[in-house]
Amino acid sequence: MTNEYGIVVVDDDNVAREMLTEALRREGYRVIPAESGEEALAILDEEPQELVITDVRMSGMNGIELLKSIKERRPETMVIVVTAFGNSAVTIDAISAGAFDFISKPFKIEKIRRVVENALEKRSLIQESIKIEPVRTVKRSTNQIIGQSEAMIEVFKLIGRVSNTETTVLIIGESGTGKELVARAIHENSYRRDKPFLAINCGAMTESLLESELFGYEKGAFTGADKTHMGIFEAVNGGTCLLDEIGEMPHNMQSKLLRVLQDGEIRRVGSTRPIRVDVRILAATHRNLEQMVEKNLFREDLYYRLNVVNLHLPPLRERKEDIPQLVEYFLEDYIARNRQSPLRLARETMVMLQAYDWPGNVRELENVVESVATLAATHVIGPDNLPGRIRAGAKRDKYLERMLPETEESELLPMAEVERLYILRVLKAVEGNKSKAARVLGLDRKTLRLKLKQYGYEG
Repeated sequence: MTNEYGIVVVDDDNVAREMLTEALRREGYRVIPAESGEEALAILDEEPQELVITDVRMSGMNGIELLKSIKERRPETMVIVVTAFGNSAVTIDAISAGAFDFISKPFKIEKIRRVVENALEKRSLIQESIKIEPVRTVKRSTNQIIGQSEAMIEVFKLIGRVSNTETTVLIIGESGTGKELVARAIHENSYRRDKPFLAINCGAMTESLLESELFGYEKGAFTGADKTHMGIFEAVNGGTCLLDEIGEMPHNMQSKLLRVLQDGEIRRVGSTRPIRVDVRILAATHRNLEQMVEKNLFREDLYYRLNVVNLHLPPLRERKEDIPQLVEYFLEDYIARNRQSPLRLARETMVMLQAYDWPGNVRELENVVESVATLAATHVIGPDNLPGRIRAGAKRDKYLERMLPETEESELLPMAEVERLYILRVLKAVEGNKSKAARVLGLDRKTLRLKLKQYGYEG
C-alpha cells in the first residue's frame, strides 16, 4: 500500500539504484528513481517530494552539489547522502550543507529504512512548526529572572518586599539556580540601583587573598604590596555587595565580616585606621548554614546577622512548569547574539526537557539550549538533538511511570515486600527458569535460591 511520502533515489549505478528503489517501495513509499543530479532536480521542479536519497560520486553533478541545490531551491526537502567513499571531509561537507544524515556503503536496508523514517518524522515536525509563531529576537536583560510557577512568584514577591530596605538577605539555593540574578534584582530595584553592584565568590580564594579583596591593603602590608589597594567594600560604597558561597568563608574572615555588619567599618590589611563604608551586604550559599553552625563550622552570631530574611530559590526540578518559558528565553537570547534564523523546539523535545531532573538547574538548561541550537541541522530542534543523558532520563521516567504507577499511602509496601514481589514476577516471566531469573535480576543462583527459600517458594 502506497503512503503519502515521495522519495527520489539518485544514483548512476543502475543496480544500486534499483535495489534501493525496490526496497523502499516494499515499505509503501512512492519512489522515483533518477540517474543523475540534474534529473533529480528536474523531478523536484515538476513535483516537490519529501525526501531525496543521493549517492555522492556521480558523473556530472555530484551528490554534495545536488544537496546544496536542493537546499537552495526547496529547503523543506530532506536529503540523505549515501556513499562508498566516505571520509571526514565529505561527511562534514554534507552535514554542513544541510544533509539530514550521511550513510556509508555497504549498508543494511534496515538501517536505510530507519533513517528514512527519522528523516520523514523530522520533516513532519518542521511542517507542523511552520504554523507556530517564530521565536522573536530580543535584547537580553542582565537581571531577568524567568518563571511563572507558584514558587517563583513567591520569590518575586519577596524580592519586591526587601529591595528598598537595608535588611540583610540570605539567598539559599543549589548551584545554578540563579542566586546572583536574585541579588542583582534586589539591587536594581532598590534606591542603591545607581551605585555599584559587585559579587565575590568566597570559596574561590585563599583566606589572605579574600581579605585583601574585601578590605583592601596598604602599601607595604606584605611582600608584593607596592601600592595601596582599595577593597570591594570601599569600591561599592553606596551600593551592594553579594558574598556568594558564604559557607566557604574561612572562620577568621567570618569574625571580620561580622564587624563590618555591626559597625559599618573596615580596616585595610596593614592599617589600624577604620574606614566608614555604606554597603548593603547580601549573602548566598548552597550549603545548610544551620547545620554548619551546629558543627561549629560557621559562626552562630554571623549566621543570625546574615539570615534576617531567608530567600529560598527552588531547584529547577521543583518548577518544571517554568522550563518552556526558560527555553524560549534562552533561544531568543541565542538568536539575538548570533544573528541566527528563528529556531523552534518540537513538542517531543520539550516533553523530554521537562522529564529530565536538571541537577545543574537553570545553568545546565541554558547550556543545553545553546548547545542544541548551535548544532541543530534545521530550524526545528528535535529529540535527537538532545544530549544522551536527557533522552535517557525521559525514557527512564516513562518506564518508572509504567512500572510504578501513583500509589495511595495505604497501599505503600516495605522495600523487602517490593523485592519479594518483583523476584516472583521475574521468575514467572521466565517460566520458573532459576538460572535465567538470576541473570535478569543480577544475582548469583545461590543468592536467588536462598531468597526463594525465605519466601517459601517450592517451584
